[in-house]
Amino acid sequence: MNFKQKVWQQIVGMIKIWAVEKFWPWFVESIWPRIREYIVEVVIVAIVAFENKIKDYFTSSNVRQQEENMRKQEEVKKKAEEAAEMAKQATSSEEAEKYTMVMKIWEEVLEDLKIQNNKMRSELEELKEILQTGVKSAKADVEAQIPSEPPAHLHIQATISEQIILLGESKQE
Repeated sequence: MNFKQKVWQQIVGMIKIWAVEKFWPWFVESIWPRIREYIVEVVIVAIVAFENKIKDYFTSSNVRQQEENMRKQEEVKKKAEEAAEMAKQATSSEEAEKYTMVMKIWEEVLEDLKIQNNKMRSELEELKEILQTGVKSAKADVEAQIPSEPPAHLHIQATISEQIILLGESKQE
């Protein structure tokens, strides 16, 4: 490299250093807080969208299960009523006893279905509470995890001959 190129390179290097030394403090003070706010906002929006998807999934799945359970309850209740009617119409005590036992079995099945339905409701509520707690925690963590200063890997290097200057740090000699 000839003398003219070396001089030109040093001039360009000094201009880079001057520009970076003037630009970096302004960037850290004015631009980085806006970038940080935007990152926090984007992450929180993603967390809320994820929360809504999970809630929708659990709610729709639970609603389908509850509807199926209610349909089964109606069928079982109808069968218990039919067995009770058959017991009333029975011509012998053995036949009446047989239909009464069938009716009791259907009533037990109905009670089991009701218990199962209540259990599903409580599990859904528990899952919603867990999800809500997790989302609140995640939102708080996002704010805490994104630094108020730009990360170190955002530092820019400017080189003049053998000198390396890292923004945000003192000049190395």
